[in-house]
Amino acid sequence: MPVSAAADIVELSQGQLRQLVLEQQVLGSEAVSSKAMSDFGGAVIDVRGFLSDGRMTYRLLLQRDDGSVVELLYNGPDGRRVSHNSQTGKEVSSEARSNNGNSGNNGNSGNNGNSGNNGNNGNNGNSGNNGNSGNAGNNGNSGNSGGRGNSGRGGGNSGRGN
Repeated sequence: MPVSAAADIVELSQGQLRQLVLEQQVLGSEAVSSKAMSDFGGAVIDVRGFLSDGRMTYRLLLQRDDGSVVELLYNGPDGRRVSHNSQTGKEVSSEARSNNGNSGNNGNSGNNGNSGNNGNNGNNGNSGNNGNSGNAGNNGNSGNSGGRGNSGRGGGNSGRGN
């Protein structure tokens, strides 16, 4: 029998995710991101939602304080972790890796990146402007530059996601 289970998985657009949250069918990405950061430390650098067999799963990339990046999977309706060894976990991970962004939805171009950390970080000016690239399918997230943005004291640039 041919493997067709992967064909049943669909990456949700930002609009589709918002609709599910408004209908209270799933937790918001902010709640899931907060949970991930609380459990593992670091900062969420990418959030995507997938629908498989009627179940919604969040896939997050989290950059830990040591610079390593980990993939975390969460159940959309209740925020419980999804095992990477489960069928859903395997499908979501595989689909996310094979589809580097939601090119049909112009990435996250309407959001100016995930630049929620643009304020002054101590006396370091802006702490980096990483966020999502938003370049219509150019891998969705630009990743972390590893630098500290404008490291001079004081205001620095207000900046936006790349």
